[in-house]
Amino acid sequence: MVSASSRAQGWWLYGNDLELAQTLQDQRIRASRDEEEQAQQIAILTYLGAYQQCRDWLNRTNALHYSHGRYALCRAQRAAQNANPWAALAPPERLAELLGPIDQAAEQDQPIGVDLVGGIGDQLETSSLVLMLNKLDAPPVQLRLHPGQTQADVIRPFLASSIAAPLLTQTSDDLAVRVSSPLFRYWLGTIQAPIQYGAIKATANPGAKRAQRTMILTCWRTKPDPIHPLSSFSRSLPFRTIFALMQRWQSQLNEANITLLDMSEYTAQEAALITTHFNNVKCIRPKIQALSDTVQYIEQCIRIASVDTSLTHLSATCGRDVDLLLPLHPDERWLELLQQPGVYQDHVTPHQQVSFHDWEQPLQSLSHSLQLI
Repeated sequence: MVSASSRAQGWWLYGNDLELAQTLQDQRIRASRDEEEQAQQIAILTYLGAYQQCRDWLNRTNALHYSHGRYALCRAQRAAQNANPWAALAPPERLAELLGPIDQAAEQDQPIGVDLVGGIGDQLETSSLVLMLNKLDAPPVQLRLHPGQTQADVIRPFLASSIAAPLLTQTSDDLAVRVSSPLFRYWLGTIQAPIQYGAIKATANPGAKRAQRTMILTCWRTKPDPIHPLSSFSRSLPFRTIFALMQRWQSQLNEANITLLDMSEYTAQEAALITTHFNNVKCIRPKIQALSDTVQYIEQCIRIASVDTSLTHLSATCGRDVDLLLPLHPDERWLELLQQPGVYQDHVTPHQQVSFHDWEQPLQSLSHSLQLI
């Protein structure tokens, strides 16, 4: 078991010197105390874009015996856009055993249940894909939510009100077979099913009927990831960057009578600084208890801007345009989502870093897109 202390990331990962970060991470891998910890440290290389370095370590260690190592290989394969990278997540000797029941259910036209796992963004992405598959000539698929899971409890009411039955089920009694989302994706690759993403819910774009005061919905931070803190750090804007951006936009917001509804999670001190200095920014995070609350804010706002977090997935799968801020080495899913037909390609405009941990260029691009420059 990897200890909590070993999960802490060195300060050097939070600087702008990518080459130094990769070199020091290599040293940390060499100094790992056990194989599981080493697998986790190897996986961090993917967040630094060192995919070949990651593969080299995977080839000469036992990291693939652990989930962190297998996820690292999957990420490296997705970054290289290799065919069907999901095979990396299951031990090769078990693939035939795992795929057998799925193939049999499909041949008999029996429903396949996909267990929704991961964060809200992962679950929305899977739901959007399943929705489109059920409109095509493919085996019937149902989504299954695990009762008692925190993330599932958040997303269940939204999906239940958005996706028509019997696509969503909370029991397995009527399912011929149940599979995890990653194994389901691997199986789709084996049968070469078309990958498309559909709208889970449609929301009205308020652009045609503006309120007295125009509103833009924003989110500048992801939920902290205690296991992979570098991932959530890399995708989030530092508070000083957020504050400087609000200063840069302040006159344009006042002139255009625009309010920013900011759903970022701040400390009490940070929220006080924002509300004290910027009367056109409202911190709404405490008011959001469910995805339905976020949808209501999406419906009120003419534009949406977010880092790589659930707001982006929710906006796109609700058929709303969203400006997405991405780090230099983003989650590899975006290589697929922005290229495959469907709501992500249609509704997401990326603004990506050109230098490691440097948000200046993407924020300039975002400012032009929002006409706040």
